[in-house]
Amino acid sequence: MVVRRSLFLHSDLHRRPHDMLRSMLAQVDPDTPPHGPDGPVAVLERRMASLLGKDEALFFPSGTMAQQVALRVHADRRGRPAATYRAT
Repeated sequence: MVVRRSLFLHSDLHRRPHDMLRSMLAQVDPDTPPHGPDGPVAVLERRMASLLGKDEALFFPSGTMAQQVALRVHADRRGRPAATYRAT
């Protein structure tokens, strides 16, 4: 098994997220609407679905939001109207 370490984690862009976001925004056409089928989020979702071999993907701006959605989906699948978790 080959293990490769990403140098991105040690790059200056990783340590300065505002600069990384600015460089990503510079690649988006300013006339592109932020929402809709051709918006940057929709393009990202399609790209990730393709990379993962899935029909669709959803983008969540935070891990906390993604965890809450996953918890809700699993609770609904089990037929439970509520879910609990331990506070840390």
